[in-house]
Amino acid sequence: MAGCMRLALFLLFATTTAKAEACDVTLQVNGTKMVQAAVVASSGTCTWTITNARTYGSVLVTFEDVNMTHHPSCDVGNSVVVYDGDSSGDILGLVCGNYSSSFRSSGSFLTVRYSAAVVTDTNAFALGYIQSLPGTCSGPSVTAVSTTEYNILSYGYPEGFIIPFDCYWTVKAPKGQRVRVSIETAGNVSSTCEDVKITFLDLENTGMSVTWCPGRSNVYQSWTNSAYLNLEISKQRSVRLKYRALEGSTCRGDDLTAAPEEQFLMTPGYPNPFPSYLECRWTINTPNPSSGAIRIDVLEMDLDTEGCTTDVIRVYDAVLSTRELVGTTCEGPRSFYVYGHTAVVEFKSLREINTKQGFKLKYYNTTAEPCGGSLVANSTMQNGTSPGYPVNYPNSFKCVWTISTENPEGHVKLTFLEVELYNVFSSSGDFVRVYDGNSTSGYLLGKVAKTNKPTFTSQEASLTVLFTTDYSGQITLLDKPGFVFGYEETQNTPPMHRLVKAPPASTILSPRYPGEVKDINATWTVRSKWASNQMLLSFLEVDLGDVSDCNNNYIMVYQGSTSSDVFSKICGNETGKFLNQGMELSVVFRTDSNLARRGFKATQDRPKSRTVDGCYGETNEVTAYSFGKDDLDSPLYPNNYPNMMNCSTLLKSIFDDHYIQLEVTDMNMPHPEDTGCTRDYVEFFDGPSSAAPSLGRACGQTLLKVQSTGNEVLVMFISDSNVGDKGYRIKYQADREETPHSAPIGLILGITIPCLVIIGAYVTYLVCKKRKGSAAI
Repeated sequence: MAGCMRLALFLLFATTTAKAEACDVTLQVNGTKMVQAAVVASSGTCTWTITNARTYGSVLVTFEDVNMTHHPSCDVGNSVVVYDGDSSGDILGLVCGNYSSSFRSSGSFLTVRYSAAVVTDTNAFALGYIQSLPGTCSGPSVTAVSTTEYNILSYGYPEGFIIPFDCYWTVKAPKGQRVRVSIETAGNVSSTCEDVKITFLDLENTGMSVTWCPGRSNVYQSWTNSAYLNLEISKQRSVRLKYRALEGSTCRGDDLTAAPEEQFLMTPGYPNPFPSYLECRWTINTPNPSSGAIRIDVLEMDLDTEGCTTDVIRVYDAVLSTRELVGTTCEGPRSFYVYGHTAVVEFKSLREINTKQGFKLKYYNTTAEPCGGSLVANSTMQNGTSPGYPVNYPNSFKCVWTISTENPEGHVKLTFLEVELYNVFSSSGDFVRVYDGNSTSGYLLGKVAKTNKPTFTSQEASLTVLFTTDYSGQITLLDKPGFVFGYEETQNTPPMHRLVKAPPASTILSPRYPGEVKDINATWTVRSKWASNQMLLSFLEVDLGDVSDCNNNYIMVYQGSTSSDVFSKICGNETGKFLNQGMELSVVFRTDSNLARRGFKATQDRPKSRTVDGCYGETNEVTAYSFGKDDLDSPLYPNNYPNMMNCSTLLKSIFDDHYIQLEVTDMNMPHPEDTGCTRDYVEFFDGPSSAAPSLGRACGQTLLKVQSTGNEVLVMFISDSNVGDKGYRIKYQADREETPHSAPIGLILGITIPCLVIIGAYVTYLVCKKRKGSAAI
């Protein structure tokens, strides 16, 4: 942008010309923008060497008001020639006729040479030159005026420079011709776009852009007579771009309409060799865009097949003002479906000498391939395919199949037989997702991508297949883009292991719930994303038959993996709640084949109550105050507390001379037969740990009052592996010890002595008064 501003200022102020005093001169750019009139004598050659006065930096020269004799073919003998460096350097370009151009040196100077036969007093040009700092290379434009290649060199070529570049160039060809650019890299260039990236853009067709990086085809040809180039070059890298005008043949066909009858397109002169540098483009519209599709079949093809880089056919689906690539090919036969309103077929050949015949294709309008629907699986394997298979499937597309079994107790077995999907990254591209059940809200059994060919078996009596594609095309160098799957019914019940991630909240159902099942072997791993994440697993409904059959029909809940020694067993119609101690909980569900039962329904969510502090292996510390009673509740109170709990809360006063009063005001725990409080209970310890003396336990419906001897009490809550209950509420308060003390001596003396003085004075007064009365008698 800064380079563009400098060039704009130069063009703004360079409005006058001054004749040069000498022909062969060295001009130094010192920051002042100057313009020279190109004038030479009647014979001879004039040479200007233009040098940047800075240690680093290049020279930018611009030819304006060019008015020279026109030559059918410009070459170094009848044009102004610009060299990079001295006159033995690479030619940056020519100036002839009335074409204006700008050139930039790769180093600190360049050379301009012209002859008297080219320039006279009335046949001249104006030349402006300016300093250019390293890294500022935007704005130049060159004109390709012949079939000879000339050069665009990045600064510091071939070694590169210590800073990266982001440059913009415009290359123009005479009207009716096209621009051809080839790229050479120099310096320490690797094979990634991080080192060198060049974007080509047709100025008259901004939807057509091509990006080049090392390792890709290094030739670009424009459709029109002008091309825009963006060069992104990292430090210590450099490139040479060779450009020229191209008079190669083109073939075009716009506003063609696909009909039910077949129509044909081919390269010029087919089956004879087509012209060099050939470029063709056809636009084909469909008469029925709502339900129809355009089918394109490449019937015969004789092209250069090496990586589809020299000769290539591209098919696009034109959607409104944009175009989506359907696929590419250079060997065949090959077929394509275009599902949008318009198909665009392009062919480019970058070879200078061609001996290939080209190709012949046909196109016609047809009914769009069906996608998705309801399928019924039986004991015989049946097949389904992606839309259009083995031809390309649509872009930006979605289809859903629901496959159900004939037998309500059966399972669907789905096998992918052929898979070729286009995936750029693991998170984007074209995928097949398979869900257990009859909708995409069921459990995700797996994802199919690239060439993977997995097999899935449902736990339900149905499964759902979702196929989605993005907008990036299939790049149909693939042999058969799309997939084929086979589906059938099976009576085998496969083992099941499913992963449930938390958060978010979710519902966990046993297979086919609330329908009845038997002979189940299923495992769920409920895993939190973070170590500090609290998960509450609640079994809301359980139907496992009679509790006496607990050895064959049961649910096991483990703290951690299934190898953990901390677990709980649920039988019959018991329910329960479980709070994770680590990052996961494991659920194992087993039933035999004797009697069908509904199974279970459970939910996984964050606990809504904050009274679970201290239940994760640490001790929760709470300050007890003396100015009011506070509550300490069991986890989730007044709702049922979880199973397998071990919670510790330390109640502590900030004053050493205080003690703690506690009163259990509400207590509801199961197991009334447990008079020793060994299963679910709350216990109080007279100190900071369970090693301190016990002040008592409460369980069942026992209410209890205790008092500490010091300023700390540890409250410990234990629940076993069976069903919980409402729990407890404890009122607690700190209080101060009441112990007698002696009054201070100073205070006693301060009160006693004044009192004695007053009494003594009063007695003296009475004695004196009595004596005085006796003397008067």
